[in-house]
Amino acid sequence: MDEGSNVGWIGAVIVSIGLGIVSLLWFIASKRPKPVIESSRVQHTKYQVFVEGQIAAVRCVLFTTTTDSIIFSLFERGQVDFVHVNLEKIAGKAKIEEVLCAYDEFKKATEYLFIDGTFQGSSKALNLMYQNGELSKLVNTSLPTPVDQQKAILTISLAQSRDVKQHLTMDEINSLSLNNLPKSKTPLATRLKTQSFSTRSQLLVHFDEEIVNYPWDVMDYLVFPSEPTALITLPKSGWVDAAHRNGVTVLGAVHWPISTQMSIAHATQLCNIVEACGFDGWVVHNIIPSKELFQLLSRYNIILACSNLSEHQFPGVSGILYTGDWDTNIQNKLKEDAQESPLFVHLNEHSDLQARTLRFGGASVSIPAKACQAIFWATTWRSLGSVHMQPNKIATSFDCGYGDHYSIQGQVVSSNAWKDPSCMDLQPKSIATRVKGQLTASLTQSVSYHGGSSLYIQGMIDPKQSVMLDILAIDITFPPHTPLLVQYSFMNTTPNVAFNIVLWASGRREHLVLRAKQHDNSSPKKKYSSLVGRSAHGSIYASSTERINEGWTTRTFTLGGQVWETKSLVSIAVSAVNLHDTPEALSAHLGHLTISPQSNIASSKPLIESVEWLDEHIKWCTNDQVASMCIYKEKDGKPKFVHHTRNTTWIPLTPGRYLLRPMDLNGAFLCSLEQCPRVEVSC
Repeated sequence: MDEGSNVGWIGAVIVSIGLGIVSLLWFIASKRPKPVIESSRVQHTKYQVFVEGQIAAVRCVLFTTTTDSIIFSLFERGQVDFVHVNLEKIAGKAKIEEVLCAYDEFKKATEYLFIDGTFQGSSKALNLMYQNGELSKLVNTSLPTPVDQQKAILTISLAQSRDVKQHLTMDEINSLSLNNLPKSKTPLATRLKTQSFSTRSQLLVHFDEEIVNYPWDVMDYLVFPSEPTALITLPKSGWVDAAHRNGVTVLGAVHWPISTQMSIAHATQLCNIVEACGFDGWVVHNIIPSKELFQLLSRYNIILACSNLSEHQFPGVSGILYTGDWDTNIQNKLKEDAQESPLFVHLNEHSDLQARTLRFGGASVSIPAKACQAIFWATTWRSLGSVHMQPNKIATSFDCGYGDHYSIQGQVVSSNAWKDPSCMDLQPKSIATRVKGQLTASLTQSVSYHGGSSLYIQGMIDPKQSVMLDILAIDITFPPHTPLLVQYSFMNTTPNVAFNIVLWASGRREHLVLRAKQHDNSSPKKKYSSLVGRSAHGSIYASSTERINEGWTTRTFTLGGQVWETKSLVSIAVSAVNLHDTPEALSAHLGHLTISPQSNIASSKPLIESVEWLDEHIKWCTNDQVASMCIYKEKDGKPKFVHHTRNTTWIPLTPGRYLLRPMDLNGAFLCSLEQCPRVEVSC
């Protein structure tokens, strides 16, 4: 064997040995037990994948760990295009928070924002970005302007309470200061006037302090009765607010001295008083008719009270109140004497027969407040129709202006008995209309969502049956290219009965049933609530969002589209469906209800533009987003609820530091307590 062959043989042996060693090492490694991976590491990886998957799916993602998220509320109000991941509704919340904390230097936060897959900040950083305007730039949307936290605290002194009188004499009128009068800033709500409005028999009710519930939907006037010893009687401002929200005109009373001519100066003062107090006019007793006086007073509602019509002419008055003896034989003569002015005949006591006789004879009726409590008026008198404080919007919490507690968003914030008619909301029909079944509705003070009362719905429902009850007349039109937002809050203590809201369209040939959210119908990119079914008379929609707080369920819907555009809604009803095989007794409370067009443009104005001290009132000026104000008093560093008002003024009764927290039409807070402007009241 030559030398070359030996070298080749040796090389082959070396290669074989090397391959054998490699094979042996691989064999040993494959038999070695795998290292134990801790289960927490596997879980962490799973939740990491979840977070990364969410932030990679869309441009803007907001994670929140609580239901009270300020940034989420801002994004909703500003119509930001984003996906909301609410960890309160996701299993494994704690593990997902661990993953999110890895991005955050502050470690403990309730909000985490990602844009284009990049972490932008958590609660503290996001709030700072919101204040300096950087957050609006990041989301390419104009967010609502924040309340200026650096604004100096308004400091005022608590003045001595003034005696605001309701009954004034001639001497007091001559030296009257308008600042000393009770004031109301609530405008008179508009009412839809139908074709038969001109022939409708009107109803005038004389106020009584003992009566707290009035049949607002059939009333035209609320009159504060005169005092023989007083020249004028002023309406109480809280009752002006209540009546105006329900579309009822409010009149004071002038009891002029008999056979004394009213001067132009006194008539001018009466006009000034109406303007200052915010009511609508007068019922005038004993005045000698004068063309010049009535031309001056005709800017307001003037009803002339008298017991003998034929001796007077009545130029330009809103009506004649006849207080003399009446029977069917003189009714035609009264109508002839009244000429073109509506004639109100006063009935000292309730009488079905006399009321019907007057109505069929073309006359209107005047009654005391106690008489209007008879069910006859609510069931027989023709309703005035829908009431709207703002065009194409409606909002009510069914607050009747008194109760033994006060609630905000379903949470009881005060357990003291109270009465404040200025808090009264738009009230439901005096007698709700049964569309189908035997449901009934009534106001109750047992529970409430906002204020001191709610609308209690009850009735027996047969197995697998649905029933319906009309509760409010409305006049709302679907605007072109703009969704309608509908939100309602209810408490249902009958688990086998489904509780829904129904919106009837004009003509009552079709309706929209607004029911519970379905698990598979949610999509952050959907503009409208999902259509989930059809009924004999319309469409069934599932809520876009649904939340439960303090036993109250709140559903939100976004409705519209080409099929509904320009159509009108004329009525709101409640609907209940018995899902069980046995009869069920429904027991449910409707606590809050709003319908309004969705705004696509966030206001550039601050929520609270100014706070000032005016005529011993705290007065604030807000933008269009603010519907009401919650007032708190700081005690030992903690805020305590004091008052809730839909007005723009409030009188503090005790010294201390007060917080003003604005709320929107749906009853949601528009800023945190830290952002609220403060008012320091000293003695």
